[in-house]
Amino acid sequence: MKFKVFYSCYTTNDHIDSKAPIEYDKDTMIDLALHTLRGEGDFYGLIDDNDLVFQFIFNSDRSISLDIPIPEKQGSFIKKMNIDEIERILISLSNPIIIKKIKGLKLEYW
Repeated sequence: MKFKVFYSCYTTNDHIDSKAPIEYDKDTMIDLALHTLRGEGDFYGLIDDNDLVFQFIFNSDRSISLDIPIPEKQGSFIKKMNIDEIERILISLSNPIIIKKIKGLKLEYW
């Protein structure tokens, strides 16, 4: 199973542009996420086979926000979590991603 990945890790100054994501297998995708989300502003995103975007940002309060934009709903599913919860979610992901399997998401309109 593979996912397209993009990120900006300001901690290490390492970046993959969202306009040119790189495809990785699931294990590598998980490792990259855990190593990318280190400090405030660090950002990590992945794209499934249906072009669903699944993105995380490291917040100033040391939490990490999951954001899943859904243009047809004119909003994003949002959830704040910690790195351990992110790892559990990434391990459980299928491709395509099934949003309903992620507990605690709230739809916020743009």
